[in-house]
Amino acid sequence: MDKITTENQLDAYCLDLAKSIVEETMDEDRRRDLASEFADQSEHVIYYAKAHSICQHCDIENGEDFFNEC
Repeated sequence: MDKITTENQLDAYCLDLAKSIVEETMDEDRRRDLASEFADQSEHVIYYAKAHSICQHCDIENGEDFFNEC
């Protein structure tokens, strides 16, 4: 996927990652580790233009709230 520019694209991308994680293991701790690894290695995180596209086109309010709580 090039850039994520809609909520539906973001939801589909996240669902695909979640399915991969669930298929990988039944261990909850390993699933959490995989979720973190997938997020850290995502092209939509490590490439500025792709991350910027998500921030510009998708609802990021929950992420901003989480950031502020930290």
